Amino acid sequence: MPALQQLFPARFFMRPFSFDLGGGDKAFAAGGATVTVPLRKQGYLDALIVHLEATYTVATAALVFIELGAYNAVKNFLFQAPGQAIAPINAGGAFMHLWNLRNRDYAVLRQAWRVPAQGVLDAAGTWAGLVDTFPTSIAAHTLHLWWVLPFHLSVEDVRGTVALGNTSQANLIVAPAPLADFLDVPANIGTPAFTLDVEQRWLTPPPPGAPIAPTTTQPNPDGVDTQWIVAYDETYQPVVANGLQKIEILPEYTILGIAHALTLATAGTGAQLDLADITGIQLWLNTQPLFPEGPQGLPNFLFEQTYRNDVPLPDGFLMHDRDVNGRAEWIYTDSLTDIRSELTIAAGAVAGASPRIYTSVRRLVDGNVAAHLLA
Repeated sequence: MPALQQLFPARFFMRPFSFDLGGGDKAFAAGGATVTVPLRKQGYLDALIVHLEATYTVATAALVFIELGAYNAVKNFLFQAPGQAIAPINAGGAFMHLWNLRNRDYAVLRQAWRVPAQGVLDAAGTWAGLVDTFPTSIAAHTLHLWWVLPFHLSVEDVRGTVALGNTSQANLIVAPAPLADFLDVPANIGTPAFTLDVEQRWLTPPPPGAPIAPTTTQPNPDGVDTQWIVAYDETYQPVVANGLQKIEILPEYTILGIAHALTLATAGTGAQLDLADITGIQLWLNTQPLFPEGPQGLPNFLFEQTYRNDVPLPDGFLMHDRDVNGRAEWIYTDSLTDIRSELTIAAGAVAGASPRIYTSVRRLVDGNVAAHLLA
């Protein structure tokens, strides 16, 4: 009896390469026109790495970040490619940074690595440009903000990668935010000189004849299943009054995570994100609550959130992460008609102008349910 051939995921046979795409069709300017970055038609798109740099001078008073903070310098990332049921990336810089902190886009297991700035033995002169920084003191400065826009499910699961070879043009659309969207007094920074740079990280097709485990009942020439989308979106809703806030989540596709941010004042001094006034957190799937004994308090929720994610999320953000244990915790929406996230705002909380709750959802979209062997 002949031995059975051992089969492997397609990712085992796909090599990563990168293109530097530059800064797009126009200069990035705060509050300016959207920037279009055309992608190259090559291989399978795995991720886009975005670097925003700027030189600027702070005068009069130190900068104070408001609302969603420094990463809100990018109001929206939008990926456009022909023939996709839903845009894989359609969210702002703040929430894409949040998902970067949570995702495993380069390593299966996180590592408690040390910053190489511990004296001459670990000196790394180039490190300053690779670490996110946005100095706020009165002086001349350079800022660096980095994002990974992932299309795969994870570093070892290429569901979601986009086939770009011989297709119509795909583009990344970057919308700059006005300075007033993330700085309390924009006049204190003058006019920053921004530079945008985008890198396209792509994977080669597996070689012919590679022993690839099938993922679909349909013929697949090179074994790479591109009929999936990992999608990120962002919405917001006003806070009309203190007390219970209900955030309706569209019950579609497979939900991998739900992130929230609350701000009680979106303009002027003190318009920072605010978790201190949240007294209860709950998530409903139809009539089934995530916390059966009632809404969970903030300290316990944040403690568990930190240990589940390996890193603490920035102040002002919280997340229902349903992808820590993979499919064991995914929210399948086939039988769901109501997904509702609830936040309770303390009765004594003082709201300023236009208080709101921001929400970002990460989903796995199956583009061929009937044919897939793995769901």
